Amino acid sequence: LYASSSANFSITEFVASDIDDGKHIRVFNYNATTTLINSTFDISLTPTPTDPGIEFNGFGNGAIERAFTLDLKVVDSANVAIAGASVVLKDTNGTTILSETTDANGLIGQQTVTTDVFKYSATNTGARTNFNTFSLTVTKSGKLDSSQTLDIAAAQNFSVVLAGECDADGNDFPYPMKVDTTTDKTTQDAIITVWGTEAGATNCGLSGTDTCTTAMGTTEANAITFEQIAEFAKAANGACAATNPAAGTFAVIGKLNIGSTTASTTFVKTTSESIDFARQLKLYASSTFISGQVSATGSPFGGSTISFSGTDATSINEGEFYILATSTAQPLVPGVPPATLKLFDSIVLHKAPSTTTPDAPRDLYWNGTVEARRTSFENWQAVRFLNATNTLVDVVFANQFRGFFPQANQGASTTFETIKSRRNIQGGLYASSSANFSITEFVASDIDDGKHIRVFNYNATTTLINSTFDISLT
Repeated sequence: LYASSSANFSITEFVASDIDDGKHIRVFNYNATTTLINSTFDISLTPTPTDPGIEFNGFGNGAIERAFTLDLKVVDSANVAIAGASVVLKDTNGTTILSETTDANGLIGQQTVTTDVFKYSATNTGARTNFNTFSLTVTKSGKLDSSQTLDIAAAQNFSVVLAGECDADGNDFPYPMKVDTTTDKTTQDAIITVWGTEAGATNCGLSGTDTCTTAMGTTEANAITFEQIAEFAKAANGACAATNPAAGTFAVIGKLNIGSTTASTTFVKTTSESIDFARQLKLYASSTFISGQVSATGSPFGGSTISFSGTDATSINEGEFYILATSTAQPLVPGVPPATLKLFDSIVLHKAPSTTTPDAPRDLYWNGTVEARRTSFENWQAVRFLNATNTLVDVVFANQFRGFFPQANQGASTTFETIKSRRNIQGGLYASSSANFSITEFVASDIDDGKHIRVFNYNATTTLINSTFDISLT
C-alpha cells in the first residue's frame, strides 16, 4: 500500500501479505491521513522481508491510523435490551474516546476506535502511538455498573450484561436464613430472617429446604455473623438486602429479623465491626444478639458500632431496634425465654438525634434482658428497659431526648452500676409507675431542662447509691 503527498483515504479490511520487500505500507512525503479499519498488516517501522511493516520516506505531517469497529449491545440478566444505558470508552491515557447512550434496542451504533497512529518522527523515520489498553464503563440507574478493560486488536462485537441491583448473584449458601426479596429497594424493603439450626436440618439455603451442613446460630460459639448474613443476602437479592462495602463494615438495607415467632434458639454476634441498619431490627424471643467480647477477667473489648439511619418503625411501642419478650411483647410466656441483648465495649446510636416527642422510630422498647458493659447509647428519644432482669455497668446515655429509663420493676438479679446521663434534653433519669430499682454511682449532668430526675405517677422506690445529681424540687 502506498500513501503519498496529500491523499486522504480510508480502507475497510485491507490485507497485506507475501510482500517481497516486507514493506506492507510505504509512505512518501505524506501530509494526509490513511485510516485502515479492521485491516491486517505488520507494523515494524524498520521493515525487512522477515520483519515486515511500515516504511517512512522523506518527511511530512501525515499519519497512518489503525482502527477497529466496535459493535456493542447492553442487556440485562435475562438478555433483554436495556435502553438509556451510558457507554463510555477511554484510552490508555484516560481520554474519552466515545460516550454514547443505548437506544431502544440496547445499541450504540457501530463505532470506529483508533488503536494506533503511525507518524513521521524525523526524516525517513516513523513512530507509533498506541492507545491500548482501553477501559469500558457501562452504567444505568437501578443496575450494577459494569467496568472492563479491552485490548483492541480486532473488530469487536459483544454484549455487556448489566445485572439488576437486586438480582441474585448466582451463589447459594447452606445457611439458616431467608430473604423476602425486593426488585426495587426504594419502594419496597427486603426482609431478612435468620435463625439457629442444627447440622443435618433441612431448612437452609435459598430454597429453605437444603441440608444444613453445620450447626449455626445455636450457641455463641457458632453464632451467625454479619459476614454470613451479607453473603446470603447478596446471593438472594443482590445489593438490595445487605452489603459488605468494606472489610468489617456492613450495611443492612432491608429489615432484619433475628429469630422468629417460632421461638427457635438463635445467636448472632459481631465483634470489632461497624453495622448500619437502614430499616428496623427485630430481636425475637429465644434469640441473643451479642456485640463485643469479655476477657477472662471480665473486661469488655472488641465492641462494634451499631448504628441506625432509618425511620420506618412508625408503630408505637417498638422503635428501630425492637426487642420482643416473646412472639408478642407482653406478657411473658412461661417456658419461652425472652430475647437477650449483650453489649460489650459498644456504641448503639441513631445517626439523626431525636429532638422531640413523640418520635416512634427513635423510641426503643426493649422487652428482653439486656447486659451492657462499657457501652454508650446516643441520639435516641428513649431506651425503655421493660424486662425485670438487666445488667448495666459503665454505661452512658448521651445526646438523647430522655436519659436512663428503667420502665419495669427490677428483680434481685438486676445490676445498675456506674450509669452516666449527660447532654440529654429532658430528664437524666426516669422513674414511673411501679418500677423499683437501685443504681450505684449514677451521675446526671448537662441536662437541658435541668430535671436530673423526672418522676411520673410513681408508686415504687428508686435508690441512688454514691450518686451525683441535683436536688432542687422546682
